[in-house]
This record gives sequence, structure tokens and C-alpha cells, in this order.
Amino acid sequence: MNKLTKKQLPLYALSGFGPNLLMTIVSVYLIDALSTNGFGENVANWTFFNKTIVVMAVFSVLVTVAKIIDGIIDVPMAALTDNLKTKWGKRRPAILMGFIPLVLSYFAMCNPLTADENSILNTVWLFVVLVILYCSYTLTLVTFYGTFSEVTETFDDRAKLSYYKTFFDTVQYAVGYAVIPLLISVTNIRWIALGASPLLLTMII
Repeated sequence: MNKLTKKQLPLYALSGFGPNLLMTIVSVYLIDALSTNGFGENVANWTFFNKTIVVMAVFSVLVTVAKIIDGIIDVPMAALTDNLKTKWGKRRPAILMGFIPLVLSYFAMCNPLTADENSILNTVWLFVVLVILYCSYTLTLVTFYGTFSEVTETFDDRAKLSYYKTFFDTVQYAVGYAVIPLLISVTNIRWIALGASPLLLTMII
């Protein structure tokens, strides 16, 4: 891969901002938005359709299973991106392999199949979507972080790239945990999630 100049380091570090923010939206807001449980006020804005659209007793178990899969998949995904051999290299194809299903599964997460209450169809479908979302996010970001040593020439540049990444992570958390709750007071979380979707394109950097 081409080496980055010092001026390019901040922009390159920005690449992961969109996927990281949208994963925060999924983990912190959209999973909870499938049920009205736990919301005392402004429920219509905090949930998809102001109703519980999954079978919570089943879905809570499936979410745990999806997170376990997400934890287990890290090593195989890292091995895949490290050992992939194509005429286009190993990193760009691996990012593409993860990025496309990441985008599709994010939109699927924002659009449940039905607005029916206690839907087993939504329960199973959104479990599958979560597994794909977690796995594709892992492949995309693990591959991206794996490029840090390949696009820098010196330890100092690698350190600066990591510092810039940490800065954008901090901004991402501030937006995710401070700004989005303010937005939910005036609009629905689903529309916020869809409105934020173009940020996935930061990965193209």
C-alpha cells in the first residue's frame, strides 16, 4: 500500500469514524428501540413504532448469541485479512468484502420486516442481520486497523495515526452518547439512524 504523508494521517484516521458511530447507534439505541420495555417517557421517539416488535424473551437470548459470535469471530477475521492473496493485494479486497454487507445489514437493521407486535419473524430476521452486521463490521475495521503499519514508514507516524484515531473515537462517543439523545427528543431514533447512514462512506477514504 502507498505510504501516507504526515498531512494525510488525520484524514486516513477519519476513515473508521462513520462505521464506529453507526455501530454505536446499533448497539446503544436500535437494539433497545425494538421494544418499549424500560422507556418511561417519549417512547414513540425512542422506539421504532411505539411498540415491541420482537419476542423479547427470545430476542434477548439471540442478541447474546450474536455478541458471542462477534467475540469469537475476531481471530478468524484477522487471519483472513492477513493471509488473503489477490492481485489487488489483501487489505482493499478484505475491506470491500466486509464493507458491502456492513452497509446492507445496517439498512436492514433500520428497517424491520414488519411493524407487528411480538413478531417472531422480526425476532429471527434481526438476529441474522445482527450476526452479519457484527461480522462484517469486524472484518472491515480489523482490516482497516491492520493497514496502520503498512501505510506509515516510521514509529512516530504510526503513533500519530493512532492518536488521530483516538481523537475521532472520542468525537464519535461524544456524538453517540450526548448529541443523539438530544436529537431523539425531537425525532425518532430510526430516522436518526437512517440520516447518519451516509457517514459509512468515511470508510472509502
